[in-house]
Amino acid sequence: MLDELSVKFKLLLKIYKEQGLYKSKKQLSEDMSGLLEHIMSNHYDGSIPAQGDDGKPDLTLLHPYKNYGNIVEIKCTSGNIWRGGKLSKRPGFYVLVSWEMYPPTFISGGDFTLNIFCAGIYLTPDDWDKKELDENTKYYATSYPYKKLLDNPFELYHGNINEGKTKKLVCSEI
Repeated sequence: MLDELSVKFKLLLKIYKEQGLYKSKKQLSEDMSGLLEHIMSNHYDGSIPAQGDDGKPDLTLLHPYKNYGNIVEIKCTSGNIWRGGKLSKRPGFYVLVSWEMYPPTFISGGDFTLNIFCAGIYLTPDDWDKKELDENTKYYATSYPYKKLLDNPFELYHGNINEGKTKKLVCSEI
C-alpha cells in the first residue's frame, strides 16, 4: 500500500506543478491522508471510507483489525508530531505517517524523492496531548509526538526510530 501511496502522491504533485498550484505541507499531508484512505479502502474488502467527512472514522472495516476494532484513523505529517481536532480523537487503530521530500519543494523542478515513516498503534482520546487554552492560544490541536511511540506497543511498517543518544524519527525511501 505504501508503494501505491508513493506513486499516487508523486503523480498528484506532478499535476499540481503542471497546473501552477502551490500547496502547504499541511495541505499536502491532508492529500496524502486522503490518498491512503482510498488505497486502504480498496485493499480491505467491505470497508467504508469517510471520503472527507470528519465526523466519520477515516476507514470503517467490515472485520475488526486484530483486537483493535473496526475503526482506522489516518494521520499524516511532514514533521514528527501528529495533530488532530476533536472529531478525530476517537478510540481506534491509528496509521501514523510522516513524510519528507527531497528536494524539499517539488516546485523547484525535476523529480523528487519521497521518504516515509509509517506505524500503526491503537489510541484512545487520553493518549493524545492536549494544549491548555488561554487568551493567547492561536492554534489548538491535540498532538501525539513520535517519542510516545517508544513507550507503547506499535507496529512499524516503514522507516525507523533512532533510539541512540538523540532520538529521531527516520523516514526512508519507498
